[in-house]
Amino acid sequence: MRKAINNRPLLFFYCISSLLITIQSACRSSANGNKINESVVTRRTITVETVFSGKILPYNIRTVYSTTKGHIVATKKTPGQLVRKGEPVVEIADQSGSIKIINADADGMVLNFFSNNGDAAQSSSLSQWPVFLLSDPVRKLVSADLDAISAQNIKEGQQLTIQVKDSVSLQGTIDYVNRLGTEINGNIRFHLSGKLNDSSNLVQLMGTMLPVHVVNEQQTNVLSIEKNAIVLKNGQSFVRVKQNNVVTLKPVVTGIADGNYIEIRSGIQENDKILLE
Repeated sequence: MRKAINNRPLLFFYCISSLLITIQSACRSSANGNKINESVVTRRTITVETVFSGKILPYNIRTVYSTTKGHIVATKKTPGQLVRKGEPVVEIADQSGSIKIINADADGMVLNFFSNNGDAAQSSSLSQWPVFLLSDPVRKLVSADLDAISAQNIKEGQQLTIQVKDSVSLQGTIDYVNRLGTEINGNIRFHLSGKLNDSSNLVQLMGTMLPVHVVNEQQTNVLSIEKNAIVLKNGQSFVRVKQNNVVTLKPVVTGIADGNYIEIRSGIQENDKILLE
């Protein structure tokens, strides 16, 4: 009687060989115009940021008043100029033609004038009236209204950066985030304010909306790959690693991610070649 032959090991070997041949063919498919992108596991710094639009505002605004009735005949400063306490800012001619000088009552920056040259500097209903505005000579504020997700990611005391130009940025600190929220145009927004460091040379930016960057987390010199190299299966992350023209699907443990790259904590090594989606 002829014995039955067990073909299972042979069938298993055939299936594995076919799979490897298929993967090898895919890796060589660039010759047919269907190129598969490859990359290399490298080390880099990954930064997770919250980015929102904020407005630069003056800090510690004060109004300088006058009790002299008359007309403004001269302004000694222009908006944006710094003044010292006691320095003349405005000249007012009273009803007799005498000149009254309105001085700065503190060190500061001239923000604006309430009247122009030749305008009346008086009011029939007030004993004194505003002449010009002063603000802190150095410090500025940044003000913003955040959505709920951004507000959750930001805490008082965090450092902020405002990118003014490619090579110019402002630094500061967040000092207040409203946790209750306020309805603005049908949406719940959370007000934020922060103090900027020395920004006295950026007067022209006051009132301007600029992108504000707040770092939530940062990892330096960590293994990383492009985010589109990750293959998800049943909630597990895998990476296709290519070695000797053979591709192996390896499980990995991931960490933080920015817009392009994701941290790899274990599973593959530096300089491994990987395939991208």
